[in-house]
Amino acid sequence: MNCFKDCSIIAWNMRGVVGCERKCHIRQMVRNYKPSLLLLFETHSSLGTDLGTILASFKRHKGTPEASGFYLVEDFSSTLVDSMPHAITTFTVKKSIMFCELAPQWPWLMLKDFNDIILSSEVSGGLFYPSRAFALANFFNECGLLDLGTVRGRFTWRKNIQNGGHMRKKLDRCMVNSGWRLFFPHGLAEVLNPYGSDHNPILVHCFKSPSIKNNSFHFQAAWTLHPDFRNLVSQTWDSTQGDAIMKLDGVQLFCSSNPIQPGLTRLG
Repeated sequence: MNCFKDCSIIAWNMRGVVGCERKCHIRQMVRNYKPSLLLLFETHSSLGTDLGTILASFKRHKGTPEASGFYLVEDFSSTLVDSMPHAITTFTVKKSIMFCELAPQWPWLMLKDFNDIILSSEVSGGLFYPSRAFALANFFNECGLLDLGTVRGRFTWRKNIQNGGHMRKKLDRCMVNSGWRLFFPHGLAEVLNPYGSDHNPILVHCFKSPSIKNNSFHFQAAWTLHPDFRNLVSQTWDSTQGDAIMKLDGVQLFCSSNPIQPGLTRLG
């Protein structure tokens, strides 16, 4: 396992990926983090051949014209399934994922912009659609995917709306199978600086870096003494779509961010 000690992956869904300013951002990001695998996605225009000059040391594989996927790969074995975000739950993609699941000895992950969310806490300044969230959560469950979670940021996408407001969502996420989680028990995903883009880059560490402070959730038994604790947890559980893991994530987010949390902390 020592060969994976410094293994890391960066995925970035960005506009204007072939622009001069973006090239500088990519170079800077690669210098800072030195990823083993870099995935760049441009969903709003066709890619030019000049993107290959960003890093001459990386090999290039161009995706389908519809998705404009672009992968820069060096010394890494991977299975690439290129699709539009809204088509991620289609039969073809699901079949490809389930094929990988037939070989549980293969640690693998899915890192991309899913163009939707699964929890109401994953949107700010916008609407939550339970039916769409349930469809995505059910897709993850059917494919045996677990959310790796993120540090240094809950939201990965932002958009300016009317009256100077902002809408933010967790559209980009890292989903892994049980084989990957067992092989990399300390792996985590980090939300990086967006450099002016509407999406944040996502950096996946196969082994947790000592420099990263992961604010892990710690349940405090004293919270159960609060008179509203049982009802609030029950309401959060019932209102969260998905399987038991998704519901537990919802309860965890509620306990971490709800206004009642400081009072519960004082009890602890």
